[in-house]
Amino acid sequence: MRNPFLLPSLVTTLFIITSSWQLKAQPIPNRSPEITEALQKATKAKKMLFLQIQSEKCFQCNDVANMGIRAAKASIDSHCVILNLKTIPEEIKPVYNIYEIPKEYFGVIITDESMNILSVMHSSNTNPFQYIQLIQRALVEKNSTETFARAKEKYLMQKPSFETSMQLANKIMQIGFEPGGELIDELVRKASADSLESISFMQYVLKQAPLVGSSAYLTITKQRDNYNMAWYRMSLRERIIINNRIAAKSINKAIADKNVGFANQVAYFRQGTYTDKPEDGFKANLETMLTYYSSVNDTTNYLRSVFNYYDRFYMNVQPDDIKREDSINKVELSKSVSPSESEIIFQQLPDSIKRKVEANMKKTGAVFSKTITYAPRVQYYASGLNEGAWKVYTYSNNPAHLNKAVLYIRKSLEFFETPESIDTYARLLYKTGNQTEAIQWEEKAIQQKQKAGFDASEYEKVIYRMKKSLTNIDAD
Repeated sequence: MRNPFLLPSLVTTLFIITSSWQLKAQPIPNRSPEITEALQKATKAKKMLFLQIQSEKCFQCNDVANMGIRAAKASIDSHCVILNLKTIPEEIKPVYNIYEIPKEYFGVIITDESMNILSVMHSSNTNPFQYIQLIQRALVEKNSTETFARAKEKYLMQKPSFETSMQLANKIMQIGFEPGGELIDELVRKASADSLESISFMQYVLKQAPLVGSSAYLTITKQRDNYNMAWYRMSLRERIIINNRIAAKSINKAIADKNVGFANQVAYFRQGTYTDKPEDGFKANLETMLTYYSSVNDTTNYLRSVFNYYDRFYMNVQPDDIKREDSINKVELSKSVSPSESEIIFQQLPDSIKRKVEANMKKTGAVFSKTITYAPRVQYYASGLNEGAWKVYTYSNNPAHLNKAVLYIRKSLEFFETPESIDTYARLLYKTGNQTEAIQWEEKAIQQKQKAGFDASEYEKVIYRMKKSLTNIDAD
């Protein structure tokens, strides 16, 4: 996925179907030479290991991460040995299914010299303070008397109890991963009758985001009145986040198992969360199935669904209308300017780190600025249309399909131009026989990429192949 996007879900109810639980052991993997060498350096220097996991598909995400990490490098180097990897190492993946790692995870994982996870950061950020804060969380975890590694050891080495299950679930959430569905089911199975009737415990289980179809959710909903009190005593925002997490974890399981039936359950679950907006619910259903088909490489079913989705929910939206709405919303937000995220994070740092950061800021002339956090809707529509156009470009050589994709990417550019969407347009033009125009647009993509301070080598390879009139311009 080149430009992943997430639709917000307004949540009112959950519909869950039961599933079984089974703890499955996996073989401990052999350690790669590069990780072995990095761990030796970390052990010798008494430092932690800073694993920068790149995105396999979002090159812009990697550029963003590189900028933020470079800005924070002095702080990182004082505490960590940096290792850049293309995928999560096998050592990080759970030996037992006790925590969830997103299928296409990228970001940073900090471990100790024994590869015990200390803290996790999903995605990427140009803000160096995000990485500094991540290191501070890792140091706190490393020096804790009850670490994630210790909680995992107690859970795995003993017969799981309610206490050890809860301690492990808490630590998994604390470091930044999601508790596995099997762990959540185990936690509920070990709970006392009084706990299962408790509103606070029901809320606790919901905050772990049990899978669609899990026995954990079925159990806590047996007493409907108590469940409703537990659910609606949480804020709307919290309920939205919980359901987004449930849907994400569940569709990841469907993808991992290649279970289209379960994927459909997840799709209908998402649709059911939009009780007051049926059209948005149907949109969420289609989007979920497109995610599934794309992830399991079911190109036939993807292409059967994709055109209905974009024609219905994107092509009838007018860019000028969305731009006007964005302008109005931005003016309203500007009336209440809050401290920047960097300043908030800075205030949370230990005094020793603050002094170093302040000295560096004084030296470079940097200052904290007041910012408005705002995500324009034009970018949402542009990203979504680019995603659809790119997938069709990747999956099909059918002229009718490709011409549809050209319409999508043109509409995307009407909303908002990015180097990624311009590159998609250029490649589609080339694939549909418009070589000269394709080269012109790819040159524009390169210029915008470089102007933003990012590496444009990928696009430079593409334009070279275009000029050579090669059939496959995407080859490595």
